[in-house]
Amino acid sequence: MRYGRGTASRHILCAAAFASIVLCCFLSACTLWRMSEDARRAVFFARNEAGERGATSIDTEHLLLGVIRSDPGLARGIAVQAGYEEAALLRRLDQLSPRQPKPVAQAADMPLSERSSRVLTVARRQLSVELTPADLLVALIRVDGVASQVLRELGVTEGMVREQASGGTALAHRE
Repeated sequence: MRYGRGTASRHILCAAAFASIVLCCFLSACTLWRMSEDARRAVFFARNEAGERGATSIDTEHLLLGVIRSDPGLARGIAVQAGYEEAALLRRLDQLSPRQPKPVAQAADMPLSERSSRVLTVARRQLSVELTPADLLVALIRVDGVASQVLRELGVTEGMVREQASGGTALAHRE
C-alpha cells in the first residue's frame, strides 16, 4: 500500500501527540497521589466554590476557600496569629470576587485558571513527602492573585503558615 505525501509525518505527529497526552495524565496522577487527603479535599472544595460562585474555572480565591474548608484548624490558627477574624477574610473575598447570579453546574473537569496552575506548581516545588493545605497556602501567598492580595492585606505571611503547620496547633483540628 502506498501512502500519499506527508502521511508518515502525520502518523509521527499523531503518535507524538498521543505520547504527550499519556505523559501529562501520568504526571497529573502522580501529583494527585502525592497530595495529602486534606490537600485533595482543598482542591475538591475549590471546585465546588468556583461552581457556586458562577466561575468557569478554579482561581486562587477558590483554592483559598478550599484550603479553609479542608483544614479549618490551620485557617483558625493563622487568623488568631495574624489578628483578624475569619469573617473578615470571607467578606474581603466576596468584595474582590463577587458571586455571579447564576451558579455553574459542578463539572468534574472544571479547569484550573493559569494562576491556580502556577499555585500548584509552586506548591509542588516545596514538596518533601506529600502536598498539604499549608503548602497550598504558602503557594497562594507567593502567586499574585485575589488570594495573595487578601492574605497580604490581613498580614498573613509564609512564616505564620509554616509555624502553624509545624506547631501542631494547625493539625489539631482534624476530622
